[in-house]
Amino acid sequence: MDTEWTRIPGITDMDTEWTRIPGISDMDTEWTRIPGITDMDTEWTRIPGIPDMDTARHQLPGITDMHTEWTRIPGITDMDTEWTRIPGITDMDTEWTRIPGITDMDTEWTRIPGITDMDTEWTRIPGITDMDTEWTRIPGITEMDTEWTRIPGITDMDTEWTRIPGITEMDTEWTRIPGITDKDTEWTRIPGITDMDTEWTRIPGITDMDTEWTRIPGITDKDTEWTRIPGITEMDTEWTRIPGITDMDTEWTRIPGITDMDT
Repeated sequence: MDTEWTRIPGITDMDTEWTRIPGISDMDTEWTRIPGITDMDTEWTRIPGIPDMDTARHQLPGITDMHTEWTRIPGITDMDTEWTRIPGITDMDTEWTRIPGITDMDTEWTRIPGITDMDTEWTRIPGITDMDTEWTRIPGITEMDTEWTRIPGITDMDTEWTRIPGITEMDTEWTRIPGITDKDTEWTRIPGITDMDTEWTRIPGITDMDTEWTRIPGITDKDTEWTRIPGITEMDTEWTRIPGITDMDTEWTRIPGITDMDT
């Protein structure tokens, strides 16, 4: 399963479970739990002694210069776009949310006391309801900076990474194709592909792509590239590339005519 972030021998049937460890049960969407490793808030995988992990999906202490790494260790600064920051570290452009004193947050990127049953909900704020996988909603805050891409003329796009004009009601769907409906959390659905819950993108004619985020026919060697557009090369970990936009390492979506959209 190319692009599975960690597979442990003997664990099967792990559709979209990014890592299952023997002896750990009921880990739906738990990105990585290692027995004996505690307090792993949003660290997608930390395996001691595993070096050279493209895009720092597994980073070890003492590894520096981790542009776009998904987990940073205390004492490492200048972590533009890092997904988890430790209390006391500032200048955290686009960090998703860390609340000091909140523990036992396995894969829940932020848990607020008093909010329960938030499996994989990235941020829940008291008083905000029906926010399945909405990354951050603060009462009274509108026009939510941290929407990763806004298309001019499209409104009400809370945390929708890319909206296509004419497509509405796209709760957390990162990309919607016209004519495809009811795709809660499916990052991209292609017409004619069905039953793709949490498969980020399936292209007709590409098979056995469990958890492959996006494969485009004719594009090969795309480990962890979330979306490849034919004719765009060298896009390791770039989540979406639009033809004509270059040098977009880790920029999740660049729309022509929109500039300076770092993360």
